[in-house]
Amino acid sequence: MSSQHKEEMRQVAMAGDVPENLQQPLMDYCLDDVRTGSAIWRKLKSRANPKEAIMRGRYLKALAQVERRGIPADLARISHKTNRGRTGNRSKVLVFNPILNSLKPAAA
Repeated sequence: MSSQHKEEMRQVAMAGDVPENLQQPLMDYCLDDVRTGSAIWRKLKSRANPKEAIMRGRYLKALAQVERRGIPADLARISHKTNRGRTGNRSKVLVFNPILNSLKPAAA
């Protein structure tokens, strides 16, 4: 199956209401995807480590949260290190969003 066909079927599936003329091609695409995944699993299951897979899943979940919300940063420590001698509101917490490469106030 070509990557172009996969992308077209993906777009059809994500669009919501699937037109009647595309329902069977979409079902065939999904069935082929399941068969491929099943074949891969049969070859890899003897090497699978459930504890490692769970830890990897937890890590990816945490990483997705960081990408969505940013990384909390303690402004008191940042301003103390960068603005020695200056005073200001040190109770604020900023969040660094690595995707946007920016700092913003943390949600309360």
